Amino acid sequence: MSNLASTSVRRCAPGDLGALARLFDAYRQFNGKGLALEAGRDFLERRLATGEASVFVADAENSRVIGFTLLYATYSSVSLGRVFIVNDLYVAAPFRRRGVGSALLQAAADHARHEGAVRLTASTAIENVPTQILNEANGFIRDRSYLVYHMRTNG
Repeated sequence: MSNLASTSVRRCAPGDLGALARLFDAYRQFNGKGLALEAGRDFLERRLATGEASVFVADAENSRVIGFTLLYATYSSVSLGRVFIVNDLYVAAPFRRRGVGSALLQAAADHARHEGAVRLTASTAIENVPTQILNEANGFIRDRSYLVYHMRTNG
């Protein structure tokens, strides 16, 4: 059930870094990584300071940061345009299934449109069915033309 009346989404501000870092660490742990709060905070601080990432946060009624999405810009040579990647999306467990993820994806889409991007791209683990449902409910279309490959270069 949606509870968007008590939730707002906005661009991440410098004062959000502490709360964002805690959520970011929870997100990383959700994805099988170990506790790394300070390293995650440093990572986020660098991305924000250099403008390498666009981050949107969801606030609960009490101004508590309860979710975030982190976007990276890249380009499509074939489309001759800018593309934004929804690299990370996370909502704290007690606030899931209330429309927060959808609100964050809408903010990402609005940002991509405002920046003139030709596409907004998101990926998720094959077993992460809830995020697949969320993406598709918010207008993302599963790619049936391309496979994605990765090459580990460090670590």
